[in-house]
Amino acid sequence: MFIEKDNVILVADSDHSLMRSMQALCGDEAMFAYFQDGREAIQFLKENCPKLVVIAEDLTNLSGKQVINGMRYTRHLKDVPAVLVTTNPSQTFKDATKIMPFPLEAGQMQGFLQNHLKLESNKALFKTDPGIRPKHVFIVEDSQTVSTLLQHILGKEGFTVTKAETVDSAKSIIEKQLELFDLAILDVNLPGGTGFDLLELIRSKSQLPTVILSSLQSRENIDRSMALGAEAFIPKPFNPRDFIKRIKTYIA
Repeated sequence: MFIEKDNVILVADSDHSLMRSMQALCGDEAMFAYFQDGREAIQFLKENCPKLVVIAEDLTNLSGKQVINGMRYTRHLKDVPAVLVTTNPSQTFKDATKIMPFPLEAGQMQGFLQNHLKLESNKALFKTDPGIRPKHVFIVEDSQTVSTLLQHILGKEGFTVTKAETVDSAKSIIEKQLELFDLAILDVNLPGGTGFDLLELIRSKSQLPTVILSSLQSRENIDRSMALGAEAFIPKPFNPRDFIKRIKTYIA
């Protein structure tokens, strides 16, 4: 699935702080694709064309500089504005459209968005309440197609998304970041185990609303999901509009 340039801002950092700043600035008027891993950001960019990339210098696996450098050698990305956010903003990096200091300065980013993206001056793009925190969804799904679709439809509704593809990577995130999430969406069959393993781990630590999402719509899987404390078992394929309605109910 190719996400059009006018629809999404890619944000990448290692600890969600940059993502929170962008969400506080843009509120519901922007859709975000969020990554902590540089390689995952590169993979997304190979298949999609965001309207803007805002990326921290320090990422897992690949640095923000490497991601931006790779963009300049990709035809559909070479002209996409890219902001490098760094603790050393005085450095020179010709591939970046703009280098900004970390922590991100809201006024500087607001001016950049208005000037570089040629936004209408009267467009109510920016939120002024720094206490607003976007709802954060944790997705564990090994299908790139399904994962990208989920990120697209959740991002369109203003949710922040963190993704994992294997049981081991998901467990690591759960152990370190579980308190950041408002909802978890788990596939059943995953590399290294199952979504049920992860649901049990989550329930041992919190009552985080959790949804099982699977094409394996057997009575056994549905019953097991409910027995382990899932809010719902949602079969694949799903209707995006109905899916979002249900997700909002569970988060609320």
